[in-house]
Amino acid sequence: MTKRTLSLLISFIVLSALVACQPAPTTGLPTDVPFPTVTVGQQLSGNLPTPGARTGLLPINADGSAVGVNNPTATPDSGRCPFPSEDAVLDPFPTSRVDAITLILQFLNDGGTPQRLQEEILSNWDAFGENGYLETGDLTGEGTADIVLGYVAPGDVGTMLIFGCQAGRYVQLFESNSDGTAPPTILTLSDINNSAPAEVVITRRICSDPEACEIQTQIVGWAFTVGRFLNLLPDTVLTIDPPTLRDIDNDQVQELVINLDDNGTIATGPLRQGTNIYDWDGQFYVLSIIQLQSPSYRIQVIHEGDRLFSQERMAEAIAVYEAALADDDLRYWFNDGPINTISYAQYRLILAYAYTGNSAGIVNTLGLMNTDFPLTEGEEITDAPVYVHLANVFVDSLTVSGDLHTSCLAVQEIITEREEALGFINRYGSRSPTYSALELCPY
Repeated sequence: MTKRTLSLLISFIVLSALVACQPAPTTGLPTDVPFPTVTVGQQLSGNLPTPGARTGLLPINADGSAVGVNNPTATPDSGRCPFPSEDAVLDPFPTSRVDAITLILQFLNDGGTPQRLQEEILSNWDAFGENGYLETGDLTGEGTADIVLGYVAPGDVGTMLIFGCQAGRYVQLFESNSDGTAPPTILTLSDINNSAPAEVVITRRICSDPEACEIQTQIVGWAFTVGRFLNLLPDTVLTIDPPTLRDIDNDQVQELVINLDDNGTIATGPLRQGTNIYDWDGQFYVLSIIQLQSPSYRIQVIHEGDRLFSQERMAEAIAVYEAALADDDLRYWFNDGPINTISYAQYRLILAYAYTGNSAGIVNTLGLMNTDFPLTEGEEITDAPVYVHLANVFVDSLTVSGDLHTSCLAVQEIITEREEALGFINRYGSRSPTYSALELCPY
């Protein structure tokens, strides 16, 4: 212990002479959802109404339109599609998804109607499962009723397909698949952005493994310039629960409302609760309002400090790290948080102090760390919690060399020897940052 105390005294003397002009971090820390403001927990306001969603097997009118669907075109141009024929036959259920699409197109182009296609898939293929559907509407603005089909494709793959007529023949226009047998769910099939034709808003289940599933939302709209469907939601929107649609500001455009009500799972890691609202900007649906509650978990605040650190906003990062260490209301995601979460925050705080040349901050934080996690008689620094080890090696090297890069090289050697240095910080799920060894000491 004497050696560590002596190291602190030497650090205070030598580090006081260091200047703040130091090399910048070599790489940034990734983050899934950046906080909306520098002040952790600050909110932006927005009304949060809750609309309903619609899905399921829908009845079909005699003219091929779906009951209850708002078709943008009053009079579909049926002449652009094959003439209906009772002779059309849907061949037996195939073994591949590609063959299934081929058989559906053959049936439609032989004169099979949407009504009969629904009946055939339900009775002969038995491929609607519990969540299948067939809807129609003019989704391309060309005056014909396009077909939106959700069924269980060969291989037990939940699939949504869109078919439309071109030059008198049906062709496949779009495909989306889910993980599992349930096809993507249609939240709405209507003009939601006050710009005809209609859009298709769908959610689909995606799983990184059987125990880690989330819901991805897509807003699909027809692009006349390229002649195909595009996702009007360029961001990857993943949620635990389905989103909703609502015209919040009464501008005849529906917004996509993401209610964040879940604290997170083992797969996602800790999540912030609140609301995200995506609004139409004339080209895409973009995130326009973020309304988040204060973080519940200490690691969430630390991740925010790391984000500021990666942007070289060191004064703000220091304030956030200090807040993470001081707020006793914050919870730990893992039971070993009082050791590994706290010591990690102290280690990062020391790195930030070193960048700014704050030698007193370095000495005080290292002294507190060594008091919180003392070595017992006979133990070496290699026996300390890994971030305590990294901090002491960094400060010892900085005391001798006065160079951040040299000190980080010394830390990198320890990270190579102690894999838990990356393991502890990279275990917080898919929505949390993933760190490399270089990012743990980026100077």
